[in-house]
Amino acid sequence: MKKTILPAIMGLLLFASCKKNNVTTPEPITANVFIAGSRSDGNKTTAVYWKNGERVELPSNATYQAGYGIAVSGNDVYVTGAYSGGGLFSGTDAVYWKNSEPMFLSTGGSYIQASDIVISGDDVYILMNGLFTAGYWKNGVTEDLAKSDSLNLNSASGLCVSGTDVYVSGYEVSGNLQNAKYWKNGQPVIISDQVHNFTTSGITVSGDDVYVSGGGYSTHLYAAYWKNNSTVFLGDTAVESGANSIAVSGSDVYVVGYQKTSSGYDAMLWKNGSSVDLGRDGNAYGITISGTDVYVVGSLAQKAVYWKNGQVHYLDGGTEAWALFVKPL
Repeated sequence: MKKTILPAIMGLLLFASCKKNNVTTPEPITANVFIAGSRSDGNKTTAVYWKNGERVELPSNATYQAGYGIAVSGNDVYVTGAYSGGGLFSGTDAVYWKNSEPMFLSTGGSYIQASDIVISGDDVYILMNGLFTAGYWKNGVTEDLAKSDSLNLNSASGLCVSGTDVYVSGYEVSGNLQNAKYWKNGQPVIISDQVHNFTTSGITVSGDDVYVSGGGYSTHLYAAYWKNNSTVFLGDTAVESGANSIAVSGSDVYVVGYQKTSSGYDAMLWKNGSSVDLGRDGNAYGITISGTDVYVVGSLAQKAVYWKNGQVHYLDGGTEAWALFVKPL
């Protein structure tokens, strides 16, 4: 619903007629917003996170380092990411920081990254992400999801923990075909049609329903999501688009990503299939719903940003914002 702004404008005019200096009332803070990302000076990329817009740089002597996931438990802030001493193309290792102290999950330029993170009780789950790598770490111990499927190449893309169940989205390469899938407690479930090529990017669970973001591709990628085994395409499949993350609140399904337009690539939000353009020269990577507020992170014109209910906020010194965690006050 489009809000009318006429009463607000009239109120401001009446206030201005009584006082010489207008006073802007700041937006009330209802939650602490933590965002993981990176900043680059052209020679070096550094992992950072922001708490309510205040930047914290994560220590390292790496040439390339980025924060891809974030979670908060009590007073502890966890950021997951990738580290490379010789630059991105020399291989990366998975790392996470707990209160800015780095802990390595792989070594030797393994091309593995630590992306999504979920904290459930005393357990810390971190997604193992990389080229044909499917698994996660639970409290630092590797869970290899591809070990039971030696015939196909598998990759993981998203992580969700619901109660005692662990869900991981991903895909498999079987012959000349790429199938979208997810694992529930290590058991694979194919969700695409096994006729066309599909990929995935994220996963969430609501009740008994499993939602996976991703899409298909032929000459280009086109955004979609799955509810259980049913595919929902987001817009015209003839137009290039991508879905990066998914969230569900009640009966509403939110997906974020990008779409190609006549002027380039725009950051996009889809709510129940209807698109909202978040800005030119951008991409949206993560989404969280907190109460009635919708938070999205991404970038516009190579600057890290987040949107709260569609209003864009630039993040100090950031190049990319990859993930967020919202902790209500």
